[in-house]
Amino acid sequence: LGAQEASGLEARVRTTNGVPRIEIDGKPTRSRIFFGNPRGGRIDVGKVPEVISFEFEAIQDSGGEATFHFRFGQEPGRCWIDDFHIEEVATKRAVIGPLTFENGLTDFEENWRFWPTGEDNTVGKVTVAAAAGGKALQVQLTKPKKDKWPDYHIFTLPTLKLTGGKRYRVSFRGWADKERKWSLGCYVPG
Repeated sequence: LGAQEASGLEARVRTTNGVPRIEIDGKPTRSRIFFGNPRGGRIDVGKVPEVISFEFEAIQDSGGEATFHFRFGQEPGRCWIDDFHIEEVATKRAVIGPLTFENGLTDFEENWRFWPTGEDNTVGKVTVAAAAGGKALQVQLTKPKKDKWPDYHIFTLPTLKLTGGKRYRVSFRGWADKERKWSLGCYVPG
């Protein structure tokens, strides 16, 4: 494909060994074209624990390397997730979960990570707290000192096995201390 100029950047799709790769200004860019959601990957989350469930079709095989991401927006507050589960719709095969966090941070550490880490993480902290009749993952977001929000998010380890053309159901309980929008994504990194 040809190049397009946008905001002074050059975007190209180059094929190497039969595999297309997106490049911005000649540098490979991680493609994130795996997840589909009728609401564009953004959901409204309220203050009351609610089961959130939706389906998507995998557009490619993941090779056992897909990962699911939660982004909570760029505003201070607390968010909770519990009972996270992905299953193949036709067979009810569990891809992951349900993850209940009843074993505390051990459940998080065995299945999840957050980014950024170390000194680059100026806004997010994960804990497991008593909530809504059990325990839930709590994400605490604080305003960064210089108003520069990093792309803080949590994600499952990249071990999800999805098959192109098959439908999957994602479900979890989610809520926050105030109404907000979360962005969700499922893709193969790299």
